[in-house]
Amino acid sequence: RIIGNIGFKDNQIIKAEYDSEKGTLIFFVDGVQQPVYITEIKEKVRFIIFMWHAGATCTIRSLKKLARPTTGHVANEKAVQW
Repeated sequence: RIIGNIGFKDNQIIKAEYDSEKGTLIFFVDGVQQPVYITEIKEKVRFIIFMWHAGATCTIRSLKKLARPTTGHVANEKAVQW
């Protein structure tokens, strides 16, 4: 288990930013970049949403290709190799 990212609750905005050139996946909670990220992803990527509770919902607000990453370095960042 890797400790570092905060948990999230109902009605928070969760963002996952995948950089296909670097092979990294970085997470954000309410706009705050999380320190633990995934690196060395070389396969095709599929995003899957799993709903645990009956009646739970998820709204995908956007899915887009960015001209450049919005990520940077954060304190205590940890790379987890895929």
